[in-house]
Amino acid sequence: MGVDLRDAARELQLSDFAIRKKLAGLGAIQKTGFGWEAKQPYSQRGLLKTDTRQTTIYTEQGYPIKKIYTVVTVTGDGLNWLRDTLNTESANQ
Repeated sequence: MGVDLRDAARELQLSDFAIRKKLAGLGAIQKTGFGWEAKQPYSQRGLLKTDTRQTTIYTEQGYPIKKIYTVVTVTGDGLNWLRDTLNTESANQ
């Protein structure tokens, strides 16, 4: 089980935007038509996961529409990896 990117960002004292930008820059996540997804090497290593979620939105006329989207979650190992990666980058600057 992992934490969503918002909680991971909070843990690492980053904004939601900054963590997505950092992970995209590392090639760990990508934007799709359904949301964000973890790239295969990072999910295979058990660092990140892609979760599919569903919500219901309503039209102005009150008709329900199911919306399916994806989000990236960070595992415990992934949080440690990301913390180490950020610490290494800040030490090299």
